[in-house]
Amino acid sequence: MSLQIITPMAPDFCAETSVSRRIEDAVEFAIMTNGAVGVRGAPGIGKSATVGKLLASDKWRIVAFEVPAGAGTQRNLVSWACTALDVPSWAGQHVGAVLSRIRERRTCACLIVDEIQNADSAGVRSLLSLNEHGGLPLVLIGNNEALTPQANNAAAWAQIEDRVTKIVELEASLASDIEAIARAWAVSGSDALEVVVAYGENRSLRKVIQLLRAASAMVEWKEPLTIDHLKRALQYIGAPVSHLSR
Repeated sequence: MSLQIITPMAPDFCAETSVSRRIEDAVEFAIMTNGAVGVRGAPGIGKSATVGKLLASDKWRIVAFEVPAGAGTQRNLVSWACTALDVPSWAGQHVGAVLSRIRERRTCACLIVDEIQNADSAGVRSLLSLNEHGGLPLVLIGNNEALTPQANNAAAWAQIEDRVTKIVELEASLASDIEAIARAWAVSGSDALEVVVAYGENRSLRKVIQLLRAASAMVEWKEPLTIDHLKRALQYIGAPVSHLSR
């Protein structure tokens, strides 16, 4: 399984939202306290996109990687962490063998691991050792079930919960988040903004982005998005429009 390094990009969730602010606060807390922070939230609310946004900024020296489903073993996680941190990679040693190298060669302010719900308990404990014994600020981000006790290994997960400095529970996106993203995508006019906000109710921000991307493609990415553009895009993606228009 190859390393899923997250690279800096121009994220779709380019506006500041309540989710991005809370994740940034979590990263800042980890750096200030030299601690380990867990972040949990529903799919599609902008967690991974916020990581991309942070990597693209120069506010902190951050590295990150994503844990693919079915690949979150101890060996993989420590190997990927070493690669992300630019230290000699895992070669079958105990995690303690790389801690001194991380302390000596650390060039980043924080390691972010995304999709942490895909990691097993041994892998998560090894990452926490990089924080506790390697002095590496750590942020573990995942879906709602991330870092929660598992029935088949309750004691190990209880220990993990105890070793995490702080858990941040992300809430559902706010109407103001949807409006901020719509404005960042050049949605023009209060009626058009109302359409986007109404569409985003009870949907993920990912679905809102899909709508805005479809509308932008229809105008060849050149014009502000009006209510007519959005209605056409809604029809194109097969979403109902009757209850969104006045």
